[in-house]
Amino acid sequence: MERDQHLNSQMLSHDYSYILDCDTEIFVWNGRNSPQSVRVEASTYAERLKSSPQSDGSPRPDFVTVLIIS
Repeated sequence: MERDQHLNSQMLSHDYSYILDCDTEIFVWNGRNSPQSVRVEASTYAERLKSSPQSDGSPRPDFVTVLIIS
């Protein structure tokens, strides 16, 4: 995806889970046909991202949230 493109739901497959990291918010979108094991792994990975540096290398603030969208 190019930097100036806009994300829309037509770009996503219902067979997968996706993670969108916006530095202070991390979104997990689970497609309706994504396997339960993939959903769990996506959520686990998103939680680990909370303690990793932001895209610019600086530490993430304490208020970072993970939002699960199913």
